[in-house]
Amino acid sequence: MCCGEGTTQTDVDAESWGREVTRINAEAQKAWSEQRKPFIPAMYLRRRDPAAEEALRLLRVTSKAFELNLRFREIEKLDEMHAKLWALLSADKTRLTITIIEYMEILKKFKAWQEERFEGTPKASPQREASVQSSQECLDDTTPLGSVVYLASVMQPRPSLQLYLSCPRSPAGGVEVVHIYQRFAKQVSLVKCEAELIMWDTNNDGCLTEDEMESYVRDLVPRIEALRDITEDILPFYCCTVSRRIFWVLDPGSRGAIRIDMLLQNPVMDEWVSLQLMREDQPRNWFSAAITSHLYDKFLLLDTRNRGTLNADDMKRYKKGLPTVMDDGLPPGVGPLSSLFIDRFFETNVMMANSELDFRKFVDFVVAVEFLPSCQRPLFFWNILDIEGCGYLKPVHVNYFFRETHTKLVAAGLEVPSRETVVQEAFDLISTAEPLCISREEFINAPQAGLFVALLVDCLSFWTYENREQR
Repeated sequence: MCCGEGTTQTDVDAESWGREVTRINAEAQKAWSEQRKPFIPAMYLRRRDPAAEEALRLLRVTSKAFELNLRFREIEKLDEMHAKLWALLSADKTRLTITIIEYMEILKKFKAWQEERFEGTPKASPQREASVQSSQECLDDTTPLGSVVYLASVMQPRPSLQLYLSCPRSPAGGVEVVHIYQRFAKQVSLVKCEAELIMWDTNNDGCLTEDEMESYVRDLVPRIEALRDITEDILPFYCCTVSRRIFWVLDPGSRGAIRIDMLLQNPVMDEWVSLQLMREDQPRNWFSAAITSHLYDKFLLLDTRNRGTLNADDMKRYKKGLPTVMDDGLPPGVGPLSSLFIDRFFETNVMMANSELDFRKFVDFVVAVEFLPSCQRPLFFWNILDIEGCGYLKPVHVNYFFRETHTKLVAAGLEVPSRETVVQEAFDLISTAEPLCISREEFINAPQAGLFVALLVDCLSFWTYENREQR
């Protein structure tokens, strides 16, 4: 239908639509310009009330102080229980082991002492208790559980039958007295650790940053008898070593913070608490002073330029072991790790200028390679192996890394399978949907991911695995 020469109804409608849109926009702009206050989305108004923010901060500080007061009162009670338990266990100086019947007798004595020591106040009548409980009940308690800042992450330890059953048995069938004492001591120490960690949570969010963790360690070192020989010059390196080990396990995404409750439930905390109960330094414990000393010596050994940092060429001379094993069967100056693995580590993890590695990142590297084939950060190794960034691994990618490992073993005069055979066996370690193709998710979820990496990039780990049946 035509409305005039060269003009259609569609053109008329479009022109009318354009005029109407222009009119609406003009009126909207006029209305917005007349408003006294600009429109700001609510999400940007969260911190625009200083008084409310200060009140909230004071509330959190007060709650934290109240929480810590309750915790330290409980710790004082646990210390008394600990001493009493040892007194009962060691009453017979000639007894080294204890049977379950003897332990139950000790448990009865302990409970009688506990009731007399901590529950000596006469109990009120049932009617009075019901009245008090009724007056304390909140009729409309709608407080969400998520708003509670702290919840106890560690169960309060008490001497019980479970404590006895959790200890290893002696050949005679009983349990050594010292094992019961040490097991209870470790549980008490874990409760103390929780309170101390909360003290260093400066913003009261239930998490610790790396700086807060290092401050916690620095404050605790003088009170740990096994660390009495740590000097002031080595203390910063020790704090860094402890912090990086913990964050390596609990912060795989490198977010810079870990939750206190997750830390207390992780096995790495058991190793840290064990050190606090030792009288002498134990070199096999990662948190010992000896490990930090070995790490520092290893770093200085590689730093031939005396710059305080390491480059890729320095790291290619890396020898495994704490302390460093120089006589590992390889020629001097030749490390057991693949050069491509070292180069890829610098590409994916080192952000410093000129690709230099500081001591903090060096500790990460040592933790990653020394604990192989255990793998606590599979994504760390995946980023290194995925050279093309395509999200999957094929035999050609795996062969890139194993080629140098195979060459080192052959040069050492060892009989090793062909590269094709090893690559095939490596793929058999990972359950995949498609043959000879490993996806990112399949690698990250694979229990044998650490062994897969060790066979490809570490000739010593490969030789150990190859001869595992002869050991």
